[in-house]
Amino acid sequence: MSIATYESAGYLNKQKKEKENVVVNDEDEEDEDLVMYSLEDVEAWDEFRVVRGLEGVDMGHYSVGARDMCRLVAFLLAFSNYLPHESVDLYIQSHVGTPRDFERYFARAIDVLRTMNPNITMETLDEHKISYGQFKPALDVTFPYLFGSLGRVFDQFLYATKDKKDSSALTEHVNSKLLHGPQMAQLCALLGHDQVYGKLMRLYMGSEMGYSMRSFESKVFKWAAPTLVIVSGTVVSPESDHSAMRKAFDQLIPPTRMLKGKKLTEGGLFRPGTRVVFGAVVDNPWKVSNKEAFGDGGCLLFQLSPMQDVYPPSRIKKNYAYFCNVSPGGVGFGSPPPKTVGSRTTYRCDNVSLTLEESFEYGTFRHLGGGGSFHQSMVHPQAEYEARFAITGLEVWGYGGKDDLDEQKKKWEWEEREAQYRQNVNIGNYEDNRALLEMAGLVGNHASSGGSV
Repeated sequence: MSIATYESAGYLNKQKKEKENVVVNDEDEEDEDLVMYSLEDVEAWDEFRVVRGLEGVDMGHYSVGARDMCRLVAFLLAFSNYLPHESVDLYIQSHVGTPRDFERYFARAIDVLRTMNPNITMETLDEHKISYGQFKPALDVTFPYLFGSLGRVFDQFLYATKDKKDSSALTEHVNSKLLHGPQMAQLCALLGHDQVYGKLMRLYMGSEMGYSMRSFESKVFKWAAPTLVIVSGTVVSPESDHSAMRKAFDQLIPPTRMLKGKKLTEGGLFRPGTRVVFGAVVDNPWKVSNKEAFGDGGCLLFQLSPMQDVYPPSRIKKNYAYFCNVSPGGVGFGSPPPKTVGSRTTYRCDNVSLTLEESFEYGTFRHLGGGGSFHQSMVHPQAEYEARFAITGLEVWGYGGKDDLDEQKKKWEWEEREAQYRQNVNIGNYEDNRALLEMAGLVGNHASSGGSV
């Protein structure tokens, strides 16, 4: 409220008439139809009218310019990993960098603003305002921990200057193309500080370990704790991508034709070339699930770009996640595994689902309403769209620490030893086993019909 513009009912009515090209007599309007608060206008915080008495305030009259809101969100994202006892100057040097680096946080703040208003772009920031009706639902659902950093920044005033420490020595820097500083900050706003920083261990990174189901399985399976999956891509269309792989993907998973409601794509939100980032939290250990999906109510599906949104698990269906290694298979969230009958494979992508084909070349995200394993967006429940994208990055991170990573390694080593042992046993006993079968007359060129009892 302290940075908002107050627009009275008379002022809003005046704006409406101006849009309708109705002549308005300015003399009839009250002077306080539009009130902008400024810190320079008052000497004390309690001189703000909204602070003196909050009861009975109609929040529908308040709005914040999109650019001002974007600056605020970018600041909150940049300080998402700040701790009260750290030096602000050293934190900025080690986490934010130069003003040009801060632009990356500003770009992620645009994604957060699009949750409130999907029509906002970097070029149209000055043309839009964020109303309280747009701000409050998005804050409650899609970035409930956004303002946590603001509290930690204010807490730093409780510490003496001599007690401030270098944050670079206290914070683990993640070497990742997807979970870089601004992206981690977005996750922090969605999941909470304690669920992101210092909690994640790298399991699989497609850019280093190869984009294949086998590589995915060898790095992710046998991790006993929950995992975080992040996938990025670029929206494609038949006109912009004529590759054989793309045509095969369209035949395997045809584009949906069931768009009926409010389409976010009409505003260009998912136009070709748009960067998209989706993710999922999987609460159960990964396993091969060619016939039936796995997971429980602790799973979560979300989107970080081009807008931030979250899709909670439902109890209607339980197709939370699958890993299908029967070609053509893949990895999916919110849908049952693909079903093959004879030579025909059918992908049954559900209403709210994320599907990655087995080569990790292409993926699709669908938001077509409720009734699936994940609820539709609570901020834009009527929106219907499909984002088909070429995958540019895929990573899996495990919740836990080095002990969990060592435990996973031990499980793989044990399985490899068991497989080698079984192989050696079979080879070593081959001659003995054959001699026994020959004595029984079951193998070899014997005229007799075998022994008798």
